[in-house]
Amino acid sequence: MCLKKVEEPLSINIFTTNVDAGKSTTGVNGEFVFSQILIDCLLRLKSTEIDKNELINCCQNEYEGNYIELNNLREFQQDYSPDKVLWWYTKETFFYKTLNAALRTQNIHIIFLFRVFIYDIYGQLQKSQSKHPLQVYRCQLMSNDELNSLKQNIGQFISVNSFFSTSDERLTALFLLGDITTKIDSERVLFEIDADPKMVTTKPFANISKHSDFPDESEVLFMIGSIFRLNNINRNADQIWVIKMTLCNDDEHDLKQVLMYMKQQIENEETNLQTLAKLLWEMGEFDLAEKYLTRLLKQLPSNDPLHISLYEDLAKLASQRRKLNMSIEWRQKLLTFKEENSLATNVSVNKTNDSIDLSFNQPKFCPTATWNSNGITVANQSIVGRHPNTFFVNTNNTVYVANQEKNTIVVWQEDSNNPTKIISGGFMQPLSLFVTSNGDIYIDDGDHNGRVLKWSAAASTFTAVMNLNSSCISLFVDIYDTLYCSMPDHHQVAKRSLIDSAMTSNTVAAGTGIYGSASNQLGSPRGIFVDVNSDLYVADCGNDRVQLFQPGESNGITIAGSTSLNPTITLRCPTGITLDADKYLFIVDSGNHRIVSSSLNGFRCLAGCYGQGSQSNQLASPLSLSFDRSGNIFVTDQTNHRIQKFQYLEESCDMASVVETMYSSVLTSNHSIYPRTGCHISYYYEAIKIQVYKSGHYSFNSMSNINTYGYMYAKYFDPFSPSAYLISADDDSSSNYQFNISIPLEINTEYVLVVTTFNSNVIGPFSIRVSGPDRVGLERLNSPPVIQSTYLSMLTENSQHFPQPSGTGKYYYESIQINVNMSGLFIISSKSRSDLLGSIYKNSFNPLNPTENLLEVDDNGCSDNQFKLLIALEVNTKYILVVTTSQANVTGTFSIIVSGPTKAVLERTNISSTSISTATAFTTTTKPSYACMNYHPTWILIMICSIINLMKKII
Repeated sequence: MCLKKVEEPLSINIFTTNVDAGKSTTGVNGEFVFSQILIDCLLRLKSTEIDKNELINCCQNEYEGNYIELNNLREFQQDYSPDKVLWWYTKETFFYKTLNAALRTQNIHIIFLFRVFIYDIYGQLQKSQSKHPLQVYRCQLMSNDELNSLKQNIGQFISVNSFFSTSDERLTALFLLGDITTKIDSERVLFEIDADPKMVTTKPFANISKHSDFPDESEVLFMIGSIFRLNNINRNADQIWVIKMTLCNDDEHDLKQVLMYMKQQIENEETNLQTLAKLLWEMGEFDLAEKYLTRLLKQLPSNDPLHISLYEDLAKLASQRRKLNMSIEWRQKLLTFKEENSLATNVSVNKTNDSIDLSFNQPKFCPTATWNSNGITVANQSIVGRHPNTFFVNTNNTVYVANQEKNTIVVWQEDSNNPTKIISGGFMQPLSLFVTSNGDIYIDDGDHNGRVLKWSAAASTFTAVMNLNSSCISLFVDIYDTLYCSMPDHHQVAKRSLIDSAMTSNTVAAGTGIYGSASNQLGSPRGIFVDVNSDLYVADCGNDRVQLFQPGESNGITIAGSTSLNPTITLRCPTGITLDADKYLFIVDSGNHRIVSSSLNGFRCLAGCYGQGSQSNQLASPLSLSFDRSGNIFVTDQTNHRIQKFQYLEESCDMASVVETMYSSVLTSNHSIYPRTGCHISYYYEAIKIQVYKSGHYSFNSMSNINTYGYMYAKYFDPFSPSAYLISADDDSSSNYQFNISIPLEINTEYVLVVTTFNSNVIGPFSIRVSGPDRVGLERLNSPPVIQSTYLSMLTENSQHFPQPSGTGKYYYESIQINVNMSGLFIISSKSRSDLLGSIYKNSFNPLNPTENLLEVDDNGCSDNQFKLLIALEVNTKYILVVTTSQANVTGTFSIIVSGPTKAVLERTNISSTSISTATAFTTTTKPSYACMNYHPTWILIMICSIINLMKKII
């Protein structure tokens, strides 16, 4: 099967930041974005038996007369289950052939029919997601045109339109290329991919050997739409083009805001065929857009109000395609439908008997309040449907959930597993609801019918109470009977007094209607909360902040997020917000998959503090939260299709049960140093092992006259990789520039607290006070010494140089021999006003053959255009560091700092004038041998393009 994969063309989309004169990147970048959104849309779209039957019929027609495949098809119909999807995908049958052909050629309708199976593959990859970084390989036959297209986009991002099959065995991948001495018309290509699971946000990858029909191939499969950075391309000695890529996430390219916004458009509503049609419409796929709009029409009951928007869309689509007669026909059908199905639109609202008592819970918590980090699933997909959006818990602990799949409101008591009431009516795919103290329910019906409905508890009937041209992602009724609607599509919050009987009395509560980050603007607002003072709190998802709008003020105040006056927390697309009795914020930090709250000591994580996932202590894209009257936190865990309950631990507020542990020490000049930020290895630190004897919430508060910085790690701390296993960090949440890390810890888990300073080269005494349900063990760890060796020099016009092939520019360089007397991991970094590039070789550097002995190359690993090489050096081995510049004709001073477990000896080396002359002639006269010459004019980038992938990186 993999031999087939080698020969199949690779279908990709490229995101490029290169804009040549007279050439726009809008088209190619548009394909990149829409390919991502299309897959997201299809994964969210429910499948039907009609779709599955159509797919089977298509395959039967395609393989008519092929009895082997028809037998496979019958077996598939009888035995398929989601847990077998990877076996079917790797088996050489109609399933793999048809699906991959559709993905490769972007046959959208066949992909549409396959979507439930694509979703099953996605689920299996998520379940088996690789836990550790991998280097994987894939061989491919490419045409010259395909290869040249990639060469022209080095440094850019590509997304793969199909499942991307690789192997973690290099030899296995190379074997599939066959006899490399045989001449063929195509180019032989080897992809080398570095894949770090920390980069995975939406597109998982996993080793699927145990599920595969070919278990010996060590296959690692990447999800459709996986994004990679194209690092470099070179041809090795075997005449194989080596393409080195790195797995990226959705946040790394310049279109991330557009991509996030478009994804939110889909996530804000229950995806249906109309959603898909509108997306295809934007993509210019007009025939398919019409196909899915009319397909949905046929599936609806004859009096379904959704007919209105479908007729409108079909009329507009026909008009845009200049099919004017068809447009008139659709508009005539629209008018006929409205006449035959007249709906009440004006309703007088007279609400005089409601108490001003709050209908929701606002508990009062002590400063040490803690919740069980392991949640309990109180409602699963069978009750709330897929991707639950909102729910409500009232003061009687009655739970209300809007089930978008079944267009119902499900009601049950918290202590029961069985719904006590299921309410249905004229609403479609509701995104939000709010329940008042008298039991009336306000429900969103904006996406399909442009309104908010009220279900009267007394009359058990629905009436429209607000007209608008948007869905309401969040609803709120304040104590003054004002109804608020958060409209992410319009970047506004609207409000209407329910006392006013005029349905046209909507006003703007916040936002200008234009996406923006100014104080009077919003960007895709989500959850809202209004307190008894009519202060409006808005979870401003697109701007990663929470805004407070006081009565009569159009300008909001940022009270949470990196742009707030006291930026102690970084949010990522907050989607829900509520306040406790003391007006402390409780925020659904959806993009970080957690619940956080404010306190006297800043913000802390309460639930979902162990990263994205489906375990009981994890969340995945949570959307909203609510308290019950006991203070338990309920969360809609959207991607996991469930509602989680995190139990309030009352004993955490018993001050007698709070145990303190003290730890004191002194940072001295004898402490180890490390690069807390950037490449400046000048921060003293102390690593402290934490032994937890009782699971619970703990606070680590520093006390010192120096500005401390605290980092909490799970498992272990690597000073050369300070971001690995980091679970929490804080600078000055406490007073006097002291950190306060508040975090749930579990027994049988290793933790390391690293105490360092905000500024470099600072020493002094410090103490740590740990507060929690039990004492903790605190033990200083022996940190490896870091010894620095410095080398100072200058590039001048007399330095050795490499010219451009045209001979018009000189790239001055200096070669430096490095020896160490102890093997270990070292950081080699530069410091200069010039833009430097460094490459390191083992044993020798030969300008005649720059591919020989190369170990590592870096350009901008540090800030200020300086290089940083992290590499393992061995004793009794000679290393050559070549320092040059990224631009021609640049001279100036520079310094090299080598940091590691021992002192390094650095000595300048000279290449003979004969070698330099020969190298110059070689570089000047062999321009055609450098495939990347037209794209990277400097000699060193030519070298990178042609050699980096000949050797595996040391690390």
